[in-house]
Amino acid sequence: QLPFKQSLGLPRQRLVATYPARIYPSDVPNDPLWLCEYNILVLLPDGLRALRRNQLIAISQWVDAGGSLCLFLDGPLSGLQAEFVNRLVRSTRQSPRLRLDANSMPQLTGNPARLHKGLGRLVVHQDRPFTSEFQVSPDWQASVSFLWNQLHELKPSTPRPIAGSRAMAISSQQPMSQVTGLNNEIKWQLNSVGKLVTRLTPDDFEVVPMWLLGLLLLGYVIVIGPVDYVVLGWLKLRKWTWIVFPLMTVAFTVLIIGVSHEYMGTTGNARSVVFRDIGDSSTLVRENRFELHLAGSHTALTTSVQHGLFTPIDHRRFLSNTEFDPTIQSHLDLGIAEPTEYIGSIPTGFTAVQDLPQWSPQVNRIFRIAPADPVPQFDWEAIEPEGLSTAPENVRKEFRDTVQQAFGSR
Repeated sequence: QLPFKQSLGLPRQRLVATYPARIYPSDVPNDPLWLCEYNILVLLPDGLRALRRNQLIAISQWVDAGGSLCLFLDGPLSGLQAEFVNRLVRSTRQSPRLRLDANSMPQLTGNPARLHKGLGRLVVHQDRPFTSEFQVSPDWQASVSFLWNQLHELKPSTPRPIAGSRAMAISSQQPMSQVTGLNNEIKWQLNSVGKLVTRLTPDDFEVVPMWLLGLLLLGYVIVIGPVDYVVLGWLKLRKWTWIVFPLMTVAFTVLIIGVSHEYMGTTGNARSVVFRDIGDSSTLVRENRFELHLAGSHTALTTSVQHGLFTPIDHRRFLSNTEFDPTIQSHLDLGIAEPTEYIGSIPTGFTAVQDLPQWSPQVNRIFRIAPADPVPQFDWEAIEPEGLSTAPENVRKEFRDTVQQAFGSR
C-alpha cells in the first residue's frame, strides 16, 4: 500500500493508509516512545534472538502502553529471551508458560497464546510464519483479528471495554463540591477537544460583555458629538474640536483596552489534566498530560519535557462533536500556528519553544510511557464498575471513602 492516496473528487484531501516497514534488530530503539509510530510490531525468530536487554524492556513497556505485538518462536532461545516471553505472557517462576529443553529449544504451553498485556495485545505463535499452510490456518486468521482489535460482534452503540486496564485522572482544577450520588460525581465527561478547552480555561478569563462594549461605544459617540458641540460652543472654543476629537478617541481606546485586559487578563499559569493508565500489577504504564496556555499578552512559551513526546494541538480543528467528514474537512481554511522549535534531544530531554499570541488558547499534549512517578496505594483489582452501578448506597459510600483516602478530596 502507498503511505498516502488521493480520494476521488477531493484532490486536496489525503487519506492515511497503513504500510509495512522492515526494521533490523540493530535499529530497534531502547526507548519505547520511538515505537509509538507503529500499530503492530512483529518479531520474527531471528530478530528476537538478536535483541538486547534494553530493547526487550522497551518493547515490553510499549505493549503495556497499548501496542500490539506478534511474536514467533522457532529455533533455540537464550535465557534472556525466554524470560522476556514469560514476562509477556504473565508466567510465574513456579509454572512458566515457556520452557527451554536441553537444546534451548522453546516449548510453549497452549500454542498459540493470545492475551491482553497491560493496555496492549499480545500473540505468540510457535510456528514457522512463512509457510503457506500457516498463513491460511484458522489460528493465524484469529490472531490477525485479535491484533487489529476487530470486534465484529459488537454493535456501534455497545461500549468497547479495554481488558486489563485501569485509569485515573489528575486535574489542576479546584476541589469539586461534595455530592451524594455516585453518578453525579462524574464531572469530567470529555468527548471533544472543545470541551477540554472549556474545562481548562482559567476562571479569571471572561469575554467582555456585549452590553458593556455597546455602552462604551455609545459614550464615545455622545462625547465626540453632542458634548463636544455644546461644551465647546458654550466656551466659544469650537476651533478646539480638532484637538478634543483625537484626544477623546485616544482616551476611549485606552479605556476599552483597559476594560478588555480587566476581563480577559489571566495570570498566565497553565491549567492541566493528567490521564494515567494503570496496567498489570497496579503499575503506571502511560501518561497523557493536556495543558492549556492562555496569555493576556504576546509571549514566547517554553515547555521542558523529560522522556516524553510533545504535541501542540490546534483545537480549532476539533471543536465539533460530529463524526469526521472529509468533504467538510477539505474545505476548512483554518490558520495553522507557527511551528514549534525544539532544543535538546528528543525524547530524552528537550525544550519546546512556542510563539503564543495574545488571548489565543494553546493546548499541548505530553505523552510518556512508564513514567517513574509514584502511584498511590490502591487495590485496583477490587474495582468492579458494573457492580458499583447497582450496589446499595453504603457500598458506594465505602468506595468513595476508599478513593478519597488514597487520592484526596480532588
